[in-house]
Amino acid sequence: TTSLTVNGGDVTGNGTITLTGGTFTVNTAGSFGGDTAWTFTNLTIGAAGNAITAATGTGGITVSGTLTIDTLDTLDAKGKTWTLSGTTGTPLVITGTLNDSANTSTFAFTGNNGAGNTTVPASTAYHHVMLNNGSETFALGGSVTTSGDLTVTAGTLQTVQDSTSNITVTGTLLVDTGGILIVRRSSTTGDGAGQTITAATLTVTGVLKADGEGFAGQAGPGAGASGDSGAGAAHGGVGGASAHGVAGGSVYGSATAPVSLGSGGGADNVGTAAAGGSGGGALILSVSGTLTVDGTLSANGTQGTTASGGGSGGTLSVTAGTLAGTGTLSATGGAGTTRGGGGGGGRILVSGN
Repeated sequence: TTSLTVNGGDVTGNGTITLTGGTFTVNTAGSFGGDTAWTFTNLTIGAAGNAITAATGTGGITVSGTLTIDTLDTLDAKGKTWTLSGTTGTPLVITGTLNDSANTSTFAFTGNNGAGNTTVPASTAYHHVMLNNGSETFALGGSVTTSGDLTVTAGTLQTVQDSTSNITVTGTLLVDTGGILIVRRSSTTGDGAGQTITAATLTVTGVLKADGEGFAGQAGPGAGASGDSGAGAAHGGVGGASAHGVAGGSVYGSATAPVSLGSGGGADNVGTAAAGGSGGGALILSVSGTLTVDGTLSANGTQGTTASGGGSGGTLSVTAGTLAGTGTLSATGGAGTTRGGGGGGGRILVSGN
């Protein structure tokens, strides 16, 4: 299919559009859509600049390549489900403005980029967002805010590492049974920092974790010493000494308002030159309503490699109106390997609103 460009007027109607190639460009201000489903390979909104394209009708839009909101242009996505099944890693490109004036749209990311991750662009204009591909890792491009729900049905969603990518959900954040949400560190300055998740309701039947997302091996304020087998890192608890007496790390951070990353275990500098385990990350949860954990909520340190020390546990700081469920919460240190020392535990704080 060749590319098509609409240079003026609305693109509306209740017929069917199915384009299996090329790029469909809406190069005009006006309405877009109908009550039937439309399918595109690539869809570009507003290549002319300074245009507002407003969705109309209830029919869904599927884009198997890339949906681009061009510079200086606006897509008002209201009322539609936008299914982005692209496999290139960038199914949605926002260089202009995404808007939802009615708070009724859904962006469903369903593609699998076999060559790497799929990026979910940073935006404060999403309403509902759904991630659904059990073989894919969806990587946030920055902080994300939804006026509705965020659902990780299947697959892995991860925040940015070494940069702020907080998640704010006005409705329900659901990490479903087939879903994993990985919270990576935002900074390694001082005691380090994690990310904050804010939601009205948070339900975890899958896995929400910051395991190994703290300081790397041999790093951090409580790092285990390296030597003839590495020692364990400390955080809320001291790190274990190695079998050859190399000292573990010392406790640091706040016991009453924890926010620190876990530290890395010491390396074995004699035999295997093996790196220590990584510390757990810092997961800060603020839930105004009910937090239900029927799966796993964790910020554990990781095990050291041969003869090295384990990383220390990180931080789980939970504020919620109600805490429910039968799942597990943990911020444990990683085990030492053979002669290496084990990592100390992290910190868990649970408080009410």
